[in-house]
Amino acid sequence: MDFNLNLSPIQDRKISSALSRADRSSPESRKEIFTEELPQTINLTEKRVKTADQQKISSPDLGTLTQPTE
Repeated sequence: MDFNLNLSPIQDRKISSALSRADRSSPESRKEIFTEELPQTINLTEKRVKTADQQKISSPDLGTLTQPTE
């Protein structure tokens, strides 16, 4: 990346320090965590989701399917 910013020496040091800390963080802490993906079928008449293992999830819980975990 080529940044053409007019930074003070203090700002430049702070940015360099933050970037070097990010480079030193372990790969495990930067890696995204994925869980097993199961195909799902949506039956709009029942307003339920049925996963491949036949587990039914009711409508109020659907938000948990799309929210990222941290």
